[in-house]
Amino acid sequence: MRRLLRANFARLLKNKLFWILTCAELFLGALFPILHYMDNIDENSGWNMDSTIFIYALFVPLMVSLLTALFIGTDYSDGTMRNKLIAGHVRRKIYVANLISNVQASFTLCVAFMLSYVCVGTPLLGWFVSDAHMLMFYVLVTFTMTAACTAIFTLISMLCSNKAYSVAGCILVIFMLLQVYLFLNEFLPGGQMLRLSSMNAKHLGRYAIYNSIIFIFTTSCGILIFKRKDLK
Repeated sequence: MRRLLRANFARLLKNKLFWILTCAELFLGALFPILHYMDNIDENSGWNMDSTIFIYALFVPLMVSLLTALFIGTDYSDGTMRNKLIAGHVRRKIYVANLISNVQASFTLCVAFMLSYVCVGTPLLGWFVSDAHMLMFYVLVTFTMTAACTAIFTLISMLCSNKAYSVAGCILVIFMLLQVYLFLNEFLPGGQMLRLSSMNAKHLGRYAIYNSIIFIFTTSCGILIFKRKDLK
């Protein structure tokens, strides 16, 4: 497992798309507080640090869907996936190593946005208004939501060896998740993206439980199916 993770992280650090998306998160994290500051001056709108600190919950999953599909798809297209099996690596470990790498990448994008937002926003908008415990709970739940989304993307990408189909499938899932309503709106990550990004979530603890269920279920299914997949 360690060898697989080291190889994945090495690939990730050399991945141009990963760095492009990280820079995009840094840019967006700086852009939002600047726009809020200008709006406060022009319109006295009352924006503060709490307003959009979690807006990354909306667009990080979309970015991760693309990154995951291409990252794993490259393994298939380059023959690396088959070489890992020939080298004696167990399919379950290959799956989990890819999942961990993708989750790490998604968390990096979230942190990049928040760091940039706080560094630029604090001098312009002041410090946070909300309670520190509530903010940390939001951070925790947005991370579980991101991990749940990443688990879904990993499932699709690991079971579909065609890179183009994986990209299309992952992006399609994002838009499908955004269409759910009522119970599914709370249970699936799509609804949580909207609520967490605007700090309008009422059941944070329930979200964390739902996200854990999705993470465990998709990963278990992915490992079981991947074990039986015929790698050509």
